[in-house]
Amino acid sequence: MRFPITQPVIALVGPTAIGKTELSFKLAEEFNCEILSLDSMQVYRFMDIGTAKATLDERKRVVHHLIDIVNPDEAYDANRYVEDASELIVDIHNRSKIPLLVGGTGLYLQSLVEGLFEGVGEFPVIREKLQRR
Repeated sequence: MRFPITQPVIALVGPTAIGKTELSFKLAEEFNCEILSLDSMQVYRFMDIGTAKATLDERKRVVHHLIDIVNPDEAYDANRYVEDASELIVDIHNRSKIPLLVGGTGLYLQSLVEGLFEGVGEFPVIREKLQRR
C-alpha cells in the first residue's frame, strides 16, 4: 500500500520535550502550514500526561490534525495513520497550505514516505492468544 506524496510536506521530527512545538508554530506561520501530529500517543483521547500535546490555546493558533481522534481502547496503527495522514495532506494542499508533520514516531513517518509492506492486517487468533497470555 502506498500513498505517494506529490506535493510539498515539511517534517519536524525528534523525541519529546526538545522544543518541536515552539518551532512548529514558527514554521507554520512562516510557511502557511497546518500541523499533522506524527505521534503514536497523541492520537488517543484522555492521554494528555506524558504526551506533550499542544494545548487547546496552541491548537487555536495553528490548525492541528490527528490529535485526540480515537479512544484508548481503539486500535490505531501505522496503516491507519498512513490512510488518515494521506487524506489530510491532500485536504491541506487543497486549502493552499503546506502540511507540517510534527512528532517523534519514526514508523509513522517511514510508513507514510516509503509505504507499508503488503499483507498488513490483523490476525485475531494470534492477538487473542497473546492477550490471554
